[in-house]
Amino acid sequence: NVCYEIYGTGPEEFTLRALTVELGVEECVHFMGVLPYSKFDQVVANAVVFVGSGTALIEAAALGVPALIGIESIATPETYGFLCDAKGFSYNENVREAPKQMMQLLVDKILEDSAFRSRISRDCYAKALEFSVAATVDAFSTLERIAKPVVSRINWLTLSRMLGSFLILAIFSHFRFIVPFNERRDQSY
Repeated sequence: NVCYEIYGTGPEEFTLRALTVELGVEECVHFMGVLPYSKFDQVVANAVVFVGSGTALIEAAALGVPALIGIESIATPETYGFLCDAKGFSYNENVREAPKQMMQLLVDKILEDSAFRSRISRDCYAKALEFSVAATVDAFSTLERIAKPVVSRINWLTLSRMLGSFLILAIFSHFRFIVPFNERRDQSY
């Protein structure tokens, strides 16, 4: 009775589609393609659980949806938990030493325990507020009041290297000698 919707597109789509057939789950796994940002709220607000990363995870949590952290660049279906379990503001990079748990266990608990789901929904919503524009402005205002000015001097050689590296990276990216930055921007899977 579960419908799993995958939004986005990218070079792994064919592999994922083939895997759904191999596993015999093509009836309940739906490839939805690109989700226009203007429709994000109306689609995600009805989800029982949202698995993702980046700002999409925060936006899902802000809608009161249990937001399960998808760890970037990990081959196993593991997670650090829900957004509300994250300490601080960094939550989806793969840190080898950090304790992880199987996603399936948390999804099962969300599906089986409505009280747990309600608590996680509230807690994820509260955590999303920490990322709000108002909270960010308040943090910068506080920092401005308490920070002591630091004069940082970068010598010309270091500055030249930094600028040169940036220009080389931009040229390589433009001519598609390297593509990781383009793929991250396109939110491909």
